[in-house]
Amino acid sequence: MQRDRFHIFSELLVLQAQLGDEQAIDELVRLWTDRLACRARRLLGDDDGVLDVVQETWLGIARGLRSLNDPALFGPWAYRIVSNKCADVVRRRVNHRKLRHDASAAEQASRSDGDTRDEIGIAVREAICLLPTDLRDVVVFHYMDGLGVEAIASIMQVPAGTVKTRLMRARSRLKPLIENSL
Repeated sequence: MQRDRFHIFSELLVLQAQLGDEQAIDELVRLWTDRLACRARRLLGDDDGVLDVVQETWLGIARGLRSLNDPALFGPWAYRIVSNKCADVVRRRVNHRKLRHDASAAEQASRSDGDTRDEIGIAVREAICLLPTDLRDVVVFHYMDGLGVEAIASIMQVPAGTVKTRLMRARSRLKPLIENSL
């Protein structure tokens, strides 16, 4: 994996933060909050809850930072935390929506194409959030972040074949999840 200045600087900040340097923690927050918010927004599909998810993510990072053995893995680790927090939000939304779901057949038949498209987007995001972490991460990296198999393999530190297998498994799990929610 090509390490750029941003990632090298982030690694240095992680090391300093692990030693208790509060300025390093503040700088990590400054550098990474927008990236984490962008990931949360992609997974949630809207701005509702993004700030809460990012705040919960930083709390999780603060709790676990000292146990992060390899500072080079800070980015994937932080993205995994934000993805898990988003999955929690989506599960709560799904449960809440199921409790309120009293739509009649007439309302469903009269939906516009835009509503249907929105519903499909929501169903896809919800299904992605319901995947196990290893499958969800490759789907998000590939389809939402636009990364190739080799880049994902480098980030996740697994062979490219493993990434391909996880993508295939994720697709096979997503299909029934999406179909059942529509």
